Amino acid sequence: MKIAIILPAANIGGPQNLIKALTDEYVKNKHIVTIFYFDKKYGMTYNCPIKLINYFDYKALMDYDIIHSHGIRPDLFVFVYRHKWKAKTVSTIHSYLPDDLGFLYTKIGGKFFFNIWNFFLMRHDKVVLLSSHMLEYYRNKLLNNKLDFVYNTAVLNYDYIPKIDEDNLIGIKKLSDKYILLGSICFVMQRKGLSQIINLMEVDVRFAFILVGDGPYLNELKELARRKGVLERCFFLGFHKNPYHLMSLFDFFIQPSYSEGFPIAVIEAGLMGKPTACTNLPIYKELFNCNELVTFEYNDILSLQNAVNKLLINSTLFGSNLKNRILTSYIPSNSAKKYLSIYEELLN
Repeated sequence: MKIAIILPAANIGGPQNLIKALTDEYVKNKHIVTIFYFDKKYGMTYNCPIKLINYFDYKALMDYDIIHSHGIRPDLFVFVYRHKWKAKTVSTIHSYLPDDLGFLYTKIGGKFFFNIWNFFLMRHDKVVLLSSHMLEYYRNKLLNNKLDFVYNTAVLNYDYIPKIDEDNLIGIKKLSDKYILLGSICFVMQRKGLSQIINLMEVDVRFAFILVGDGPYLNELKELARRKGVLERCFFLGFHKNPYHLMSLFDFFIQPSYSEGFPIAVIEAGLMGKPTACTNLPIYKELFNCNELVTFEYNDILSLQNAVNKLLINSTLFGSNLKNRILTSYIPSNSAKKYLSIYEELLN
């Protein structure tokens, strides 16, 4: 099978992590895979050819059996040129778009951009969601009714081990001697709910916070920490190409998002056996049980505090249970097998 995957860019991010995991499996199973992308942003290392294209290069995809797009610009590309190709076309939606776009552009702006994106998906032969809950969420929202879902997956990238500035290491060591280290890794935007960790630290002096990542909300988060008087208990490590090894610095991984399509960072934290607490979202109820991770109500600091206390009591158990669940249920071969079955069904 010849599979073309279209990305906005070959950089670091949730969709790119998924593509890395899937393409490794496709190549292992002797499929021919090429990744096409629009922006010169790099970071992820793939085990297949990657090619930079522009919005007029539709002929580069003429000889493929499957064309799989991820993101609004790749979906637009497929919408415009679908009639030029014999291939079957698939798109994966990676988040709850009306909610996520609302955080970026206000509710009215979010609805406007979702309607545009919705229109671009009309010509795809299949639209894939990341969970059964997400499928039900979109069932009456998408114009395209050819839907399915595939659980996401992740791999830990060992091609590059990040180095931390020695001064940062010394500072973090000093914090770890005095405090319980709560950590998070993400693109720093308001939807990620990181202010909840800052608010917890204001009322509970046991905790310090390590954040790996950059984004439009970072300066606002730093200012909040300063106003709350907890800045000296925070370490903002910025963007790292391969950040997940830095989880070894955390005592607990915290994912306080207000919305989450599929929690790749939680999968990666679990693969490292890191005890984890997440906002009480439907995706976590679907994927895990209460012995594998702890949930808390968003914007409820007492609930977050209680969740961390649960991790403190049984940290080893939570870490091992989460890792075992991921290794049995959310490994790359499972996701690849489901996607390949969707491709084969379309071709047949």
